[in-house]
Amino acid sequence: LATANTKGQGSEDGKFIGTNILNEAFLERFPVTFEQEYPTAKTEEKIVATKLTSAGKSDVKFAKNLVTWADVIRRTYKDGGVDEIISTRRLVHIAEAYAIFKNKMKAIQVCTNRFDDDTKTSFTDLYTKVDAGVSAEQILEDKKKAEEAEKKKAEAAKLSQEKKKQVKITSMIDKAKDTCKDLGFNEGTEKFSDCALKLYSQSVELAAKQNQQVVIQGQSSGSNVMTIYDPVRDNQRLMDQGMKMITGRCTLGYDC
Repeated sequence: LATANTKGQGSEDGKFIGTNILNEAFLERFPVTFEQEYPTAKTEEKIVATKLTSAGKSDVKFAKNLVTWADVIRRTYKDGGVDEIISTRRLVHIAEAYAIFKNKMKAIQVCTNRFDDDTKTSFTDLYTKVDAGVSAEQILEDKKKAEEAEKKKAEAAKLSQEKKKQVKITSMIDKAKDTCKDLGFNEGTEKFSDCALKLYSQSVELAAKQNQQVVIQGQSSGSNVMTIYDPVRDNQRLMDQGMKMITGRCTLGYDC
């Protein structure tokens, strides 16, 4: 008979450091393997409540809250939301610490001090919610909503950042034309086209240096079509596009 946290496969994540990968021939000597999950909530409550009673601090509600608290953390752990877990043994340790310090939050604190600060704070804050009467399901639902909101916020920030890296070809050309007009060149002349193309070319080079994208937005009503160019990869296409738009051979990216 043998017990093993890693079933002979070692521990790459460091949770059970010091355990090694066991020889397959040795593992074959054990014909059956039983998975030992955590006790059911009802059983675990009895374990914790019994420990509290034996320590002279009988408190059924505290036992129930601790088990609910541990259940939420374990579910979150399985989903990859946290790196630490609360075992039945740790719940027993909290019950014993409560008998010593006569304070529930103090008992939880000293028994979670080995975790990093963020995890410890998260766990103690979670117990406060459980102690206030919030159910495990509600806590997990709130957590899911918060994660979805954070995900949307991150996506919006990413989209905003991407937009900042975009510059419209029409804006580049209009700016080049306006500058050439200010310099006294008459639109429609060869010198005006040369001036505008040179300034536009400089804008394309600047976009490349700043890692921007050059875009052409569809102009038809309700259109969401956008053509995106990489100013480094698509330099020649952008120059051809710009030349046609500057000389009037196409408008706003159409038929270019």
